[in-house]
Amino acid sequence: MKNLTEKMLLDGYEGLTNGLTKISNVKGHEIYWTWRITDHYGDPECVCEPEDREIITLEFDRYGTVEIDHENDNHPSIQLIKNEEACIYGNIID
Repeated sequence: MKNLTEKMLLDGYEGLTNGLTKISNVKGHEIYWTWRITDHYGDPECVCEPEDREIITLEFDRYGTVEIDHENDNHPSIQLIKNEEACIYGNIID
C-alpha cells in the first residue's frame, strides 16, 4: 500500500488497543498507529495528545511514518479517539 495518509487512518479508524495504539482498516489492511511528537532532530519521540501531534508512527508489523495533515483537526474520529482514551484512563467524557 502506497501513500498512506492521516485522513485514510482517521476514515478507517476502528478502535484502540489497551495500550492506546490506534487501529484502522485501510483498503482491507489492519493498521496500528500512534500520534507522536518529535525531538529536536525531527525523529519520533513520545506518544501525545491529538492537539500536539507532529507525526504518525506505524506500529507492530509495519514500519514508517505518516505526515500530519492539519486539515484533519476537526475530523470526527479525533473526538472519538479522545473519548475512548478517556474511558481507558477512567476519565469518562459526557
